[in-house]
Amino acid sequence: MISEIAEKIDIDKLDNNFKLVSSKVIAMIDSAIKNGDSATDITKDERVKRGFIDENLKLTTQAKDIYEAYNITEPELVIDVNLAEYITKAPDGVQLMHTIF
Repeated sequence: MISEIAEKIDIDKLDNNFKLVSSKVIAMIDSAIKNGDSATDITKDERVKRGFIDENLKLTTQAKDIYEAYNITEPELVIDVNLAEYITKAPDGVQLMHTIF
């Protein structure tokens, strides 16, 4: 899927901070899906950069696949014992800020 998208975009024209997929990109895809798979003028350029819309300004299969993968993914956070211990002993809210600074 990613290789299909890479074929559609000119990677050399992208800046170093370009993100193919991010929470903002997922939000753009989500809004298009809720809008009948149509791109709005506000996010059209960003989706074109990523190859996420076709010539009719409709979402591509790749964009829908990324969105589906995002929705079925269950992130897992793994922390070590030292961090877990620190978190459980750390005071809440403002008190925590005073212990850090």
